[in-house]
Amino acid sequence: MCEELNRKEFHEAIDTTLSGLQSDPWLAQRVVNRERTSEPVVKKKLSVSFVMVIVLMLLAVAALAATGSYVLQYLRYRDDIHEEDVHPIDQTFTDDNALIRVVDSYYDGESLSVGMEICSEKPAYLTVESICVNGNEYDLSESNIEDMWVSYPPEIDRKASTDAHGFTICFDSIELQGPSSHVEMHLSLLVPTQKVCLIETESENHMKSWHNIDEAIQRGETPVESEEPFQVLVGSEWFGDDMVDFNNPVQRPVNATDAYVNASNMTLLSEQVLSFDVMIHN
Repeated sequence: MCEELNRKEFHEAIDTTLSGLQSDPWLAQRVVNRERTSEPVVKKKLSVSFVMVIVLMLLAVAALAATGSYVLQYLRYRDDIHEEDVHPIDQTFTDDNALIRVVDSYYDGESLSVGMEICSEKPAYLTVESICVNGNEYDLSESNIEDMWVSYPPEIDRKASTDAHGFTICFDSIELQGPSSHVEMHLSLLVPTQKVCLIETESENHMKSWHNIDEAIQRGETPVESEEPFQVLVGSEWFGDDMVDFNNPVQRPVNATDAYVNASNMTLLSEQVLSFDVMIHN
């Protein structure tokens, strides 16, 4: 009885609430027609390059967590540096083709070392154009900064010994002042336009080495030393009037992005300016 009363009260309440509504026999058809004629919602797709950058960033974070200090890995030949001597930086710079993570630094009063992780969409060759500390540009020849492969192309049968990259600047008798210093670094990542051609350069037959380099360039290939550190080479034409004798040993430009692009069949993959602060004193 109580259940039947509750049902009756429920139906009466519904009828009272909906009494003002009028039936519309064409409502269903209009809904169907609108569904057919309405424009579909287009979902935006992320570009492959952007997805790659995201993946590289995640890999970099995972690698950092797994391996700890990058500057200690970079300075692994030194046994006088400890974790407490290292200062974190942890800044990431990205574009569509590369991710560069400035991880940490170490300063010993005479030189500044910075550990980095560099991830690129393709096997890339790193060149550093300039480094400024507190607004002062330093001669790259006074540092240990060299052009280097961040990851190797398939023609070079070798894997990187470590994911840690970096650089060290020597300040001689000049001591950095203040609790921190500002560093600005201009670097480029290059990739072979087609493929790499390994060139034997240790032979005493220098004329043959130059000939092989020039032939590789004419074929559209990128000439690279066949021995570690596998530096990219440029052809004799790039040296212009300075190229007076093919019996001289093979020469290599240093920190010369334009030379590699114009005379080594390389393409600019990424160009970035890294701007970050480093701690100087504990």
